[in-house]
Parts: sequence; structure tokens; C-alpha cells
Amino acid sequence: MILTIWQLGSMAIGNDILLPSVFEVVKRMAGHVTDATLYLSLGATLLRVLGGFSVAFITALITGLLSANHRKFHDYFEPLVTLTHTIPNITYMFMALIWLGSEGSVTVIVFFILYPVLYQSIYGGVLSFHPELLEVARLYPETFFYKLFHVTLPMLGPSLKEGVRGSLSLGLKVGVMAEILGQVQTGIGHQLYLGRVNLEMADIFAWTVWMILLSLLIDLLFHQGFAAANRAVTDKKGE
Repeated sequence: MILTIWQLGSMAIGNDILLPSVFEVVKRMAGHVTDATLYLSLGATLLRVLGGFSVAFITALITGLLSANHRKFHDYFEPLVTLTHTIPNITYMFMALIWLGSEGSVTVIVFFILYPVLYQSIYGGVLSFHPELLEVARLYPETFFYKLFHVTLPMLGPSLKEGVRGSLSLGLKVGVMAEILGQVQTGIGHQLYLGRVNLEMADIFAWTVWMILLSLLIDLLFHQGFAAANRAVTDKKGE
């Protein structure tokens, strides 16, 4: 239905600069498939986003667990997290661009924007643990890392799943926006910027569709990885 409305709108307007046809966008995408630029751009953007996400996730996991288990740490740290929520995203982008330049800023921007989301997801997930389950876990003299991987992370599963899933999608959008603003030399953002400069709306639509497909692929791989982890935990418990 959406494609039909899109095509009818393009035919009614009759101007590819304003709204290209579905067939023109598909044609551009078909041309991208045989061009190495597509794979270099997708790979560069994905690496930047995953780099920022990985650092944000590890930092949020450490600080989220500390805040949930140590009241004093939470009291001192919570104002900083609140501050990160109130700072506009564009401020992070300008600061990172000035400090690090265009290439190094994207990963840092993704980190600053994703960290509060992941922190709240982990902190809220720990607070939702059933007290009786935590009491049972304390009865067994296991190591910290054993409890982390066999008790805490499995119990965090539902909230962590939604938090990570939303963060990955948000990180991709933020990363591409940062690439456009920083005018990087390789990436989806660079291709969208070229489309705007050259008034190639078909290219803008085509690269947007590639970004959507990349996001869907990440989401699919994440679901498969999460399901595999759940199966591994279940099999371990069965043993």
C-alpha cells in the first residue's frame, strides 16, 4: 500500500527532484549492489555505531549495577545521568566535532546518546528483581563473575533485550546524522550528504532504504543471538 501511494504521488508530482518513483529508487539500489561504495559505506557506518554502542553498553552495565547495589554511588551518580538526559543531542555533536574532528566524533556521539538509555534500562531492570530470588543467590558462595553471568544477566534478560534493541536502532540513526553533520568521507551519512548537494532525491531515498535494511538485519541478528543465549542458559540449567 505504501509503495502504491508513493508511486502514485510521484506520478502526480512528475518531478524526480521532489519525489522520485519507486522504480527509479530500485534502479539506483540495483546499481549500488555492483558498486564497492555500498559495502564500504555500510561497513564504515556499522563499525562506528557498534563501537559507540559497545563502550556505552559496558559503561552502563558497570554503573547501572553499582547504582542498583550501592545507594551512596547512586546518590552521587544519578545527577550526572540526569544531566546527560537534559543536554540536547546537537550539543554533543558540536562538542565532539570540535574536539575530535569528523571521523572520530561519530563513535563518541553515539556513546553519549546511548549511554543514558542503556543505564536506565539496566538500573531499572535490577530494581525489578524479586527480593526472594536475590536472597537465594546470596546463600551460595559463588564468585562475582559467576553470579553476574548466571544470575544477574539472565534475570536482566527482558529489560536488557528491549533496551539493547532500542539502542541499536537509535544508534544507527544518530550515527548517520553525526556523519552528515561531520561530513565524513565514508559512510551512509556521506552518501546522503552527496545526494542533497547534487539534488539527487533518488539517491537519498535509495540510501535511506539501505539504512532501513541494515537496521532490520541488525535487529534480526540480535534476536537470533539473544535466542541462542537463552537456549544455552536453558541447556546449562538442564545439565
